Amino acid sequence: MTVAPDADWSSATVYVVGGGPSLLPWKSHLDDLPARGIVVGVNQSALEVAGCHALYTQDRRFYARIEKSGRLAQMVSSGTRIAIARRPGSLWAADMIRGAEHLDLVEPPAERGPGAIVQGLHSGHGALQWVILQGARDIVLLGYDLRPLGKGEVTRWNAGAMWAPKSDEVNWGRWVREMASIPIPGGVRVRNANPESAVKCFPCTTYAEEFECGR
Repeated sequence: MTVAPDADWSSATVYVVGGGPSLLPWKSHLDDLPARGIVVGVNQSALEVAGCHALYTQDRRFYARIEKSGRLAQMVSSGTRIAIARRPGSLWAADMIRGAEHLDLVEPPAERGPGAIVQGLHSGHGALQWVILQGARDIVLLGYDLRPLGKGEVTRWNAGAMWAPKSDEVNWGRWVREMASIPIPGGVRVRNANPESAVKCFPCTTYAEEFECGR
């Protein structure tokens, strides 16, 4: 049985699914997660995990693609929560789909107001902030690799946009530093399910443990 979309986030395990390629060997297990907790898909991941409870994005190009295809409207109709963070006054704010939650995306070191997300240059950074704002207290990060990749390596487990090597070189280090800057309130536990991830600021678990393989 799938956990209800209106479940209490403070008493459930919240799985935040990123796009890192470390999830490729575990892809078949992802559809089991909605029966065990609340699942938040970051960008394309929300479209590829069956029964995903929520989509978080701050990627305008991704938003435009799924809005044009009708996928966004389908998700809203099915009860999926949609959270979209954008800079106040940005051009894409005017064409938001009805039913989405709109969040302000502010630049550091600006103080975050109620419902605002501090910019960290990738949607995975914002998604963690958002689930904390929703009251989540037990959070598991999946596919949060954030490590430089060699030429020709697969960069995502899903069908999302691939990263270019130049983008990797410029941004990876900052992405990792920004993850470490997210304030984690007392009583909130965040675990990274990929021990090989470049994000070392949270305790690590493993995919085998989170998917309960072999138990």
